Amino acid sequence: MNEIVIKQSGCVMVLYKNELYQLPQDILVKALKRGKGLQRIQAVAKREAKDFDRWQLYETLKGNRFVDDDIINTVEVMDIGELREGLLEYLIVKQRQCKTVGARVTYNK
Repeated sequence: MNEIVIKQSGCVMVLYKNELYQLPQDILVKALKRGKGLQRIQAVAKREAKDFDRWQLYETLKGNRFVDDDIINTVEVMDIGELREGLLEYLIVKQRQCKTVGARVTYNK
């Protein structure tokens, strides 16, 4: 039987599908509206995260973008592949800078 698990701090409630339909209709209508709202919010966050790609993350890591709560929230829901690629691009550039600085120091001696 399908179960609906509702997690709260300090407790977990489990309802079966047939028990769900026994709840008062006004509660079900409110729950459906909240569910639709949640889905819309998640869809918007996903679309915004798609607009924030590896290059924007790279520019943020370089310090060329102001980091605020919106940036942090966007990175949290960002596609993991884009996140990985943006971080790797940044690390590769940093590695090249370190090698270049090290080579200059060695060359000047």
